[in-house]
Amino acid sequence: MERKLVRHGPSTLMISLPKKWIEKNKLKSGSKMTIKDRGNIIELVPETVAKENKIFVHLVDAEERSLRNILGNCYKAGFDEINIKFNNSSVLPLISKHIDLMIGFEIVKESKNSCVAKQITPIEEGQFELLRKKIFFLIIEMFNIILNDMKSKKFENLALIEDVNNRIRRFADFCRRVLVKCEKFEPSFHSHYLLISQLHYSNGVLLDIYKTMSKTKISEALISIMKYFKKAFDTLYDAIFKKDIQKIHIYNNLCSKALKLINSLLEKSSGNLNFTLCELSKLERTLYLLGAPASGVIALEKAK
Repeated sequence: MERKLVRHGPSTLMISLPKKWIEKNKLKSGSKMTIKDRGNIIELVPETVAKENKIFVHLVDAEERSLRNILGNCYKAGFDEINIKFNNSSVLPLISKHIDLMIGFEIVKESKNSCVAKQITPIEEGQFELLRKKIFFLIIEMFNIILNDMKSKKFENLALIEDVNNRIRRFADFCRRVLVKCEKFEPSFHSHYLLISQLHYSNGVLLDIYKTMSKTKISEALISIMKYFKKAFDTLYDAIFKKDIQKIHIYNNLCSKALKLINSLLEKSSGNLNFTLCELSKLERTLYLLGAPASGVIALEKAK
């Protein structure tokens, strides 16, 4: 659909709005609109829509994983207010626990069988870029902790690894929320969203690797595999933040070398080593899947 700009006065340009859209949103002369500047995109939001950016959920099942997924998806979808109804007040501490992980959100109202969580801090310019880089730094920190504990054969940092994992999840959820709400990321929205999602998943795999490593006899071969993965991730970081797509080829080759070594060990492994190698294979697959959205982000950002 195309519209031509029409001059109105010495310095104002005007454009007509589609009739169907006006009728759908029940607009008329004098209706208020919110104008959002998204870089090279202007977003017009009817006041009624802007005020109703809320969702209502009924938590029938108090199981924590379900609760976390429901609230997390409402948050990532960009809603500014989540109205939560529940059958048992004992679920409120769990709700509060997961709302606390949502950057910018707080519970602002409580009753016996309901509560309201609301965005109280607006999204600021530059937060996405800052937290995306922070996610990379935290994953690099996880690699360093795992490698250091493998070399010392002392796995005493599980609490630290779990804390880093929770921080990454918190930052990743916020980044995906920003992507949904801020259209300035078009046309690289999908590449960015997939990249953040895979980074989030990879840190969970690293947590599982740490747990299995603590029960496994550590060999030089296992240390070499983790070194390949650490070097690959460092290369991915350079590729994205230096916008160097050629480094993606180096990244893929390093992941392939790690997989080749994993497969050679699997042929003669048993017991706990098998579990560890399976987790390492999962990490290779996760890192491999990071390559595609990373390439998309680099290509589209360079094209700007």
